[in-house]
Amino acid sequence: MKLLLIRHGKTKFNELGLIQGQYDSKLSDEGLESTKAFTKNFNREYDYCYSSPLIRARITAELITNNGNITYDDRIKEASFGVLEKTKLTKDKLMSYVSGKNIPKGAETRDDVVRRVQNFLKELKKKHKDSDTILIVTHGGVIRAIQEIYNKKSKEVKNLEIFEINI
Repeated sequence: MKLLLIRHGKTKFNELGLIQGQYDSKLSDEGLESTKAFTKNFNREYDYCYSSPLIRARITAELITNNGNITYDDRIKEASFGVLEKTKLTKDKLMSYVSGKNIPKGAETRDDVVRRVQNFLKELKKKHKDSDTILIVTHGGVIRAIQEIYNKKSKEVKNLEIFEINI
């Protein structure tokens, strides 16, 4: 089975350097325009599309699929950063909180995110054939979790970047 992983288009929070997590922020004007341009050149074949239900991923998935058949799944939402959402922190400092012992109120740990993403991937394997290509529109943290699960080198994930993983 092939996974095509795409991070949503750019949001105002991305532009301002604010932590989004599960805060439901929309695409910025620039993000909407770049997503529309991206979709014009998107020519990858896929059999099924899954998306995070957060609006930034939803809009991106709807534009890519031309409002096609999309399954929304909470398990591929971005990590919750609890009380840190809507604040400005460096990503290094943010990750030190979430992966360390001082987990902010309401935040998920990295292990929490990996567990829910693993659950989603196990269900994909049960539902679909090995020959299927699955388009997944999601968030940077989820893409890094999938890379980690399949022992791929995790790296920074840019908006509208495509990652292909065979599972």
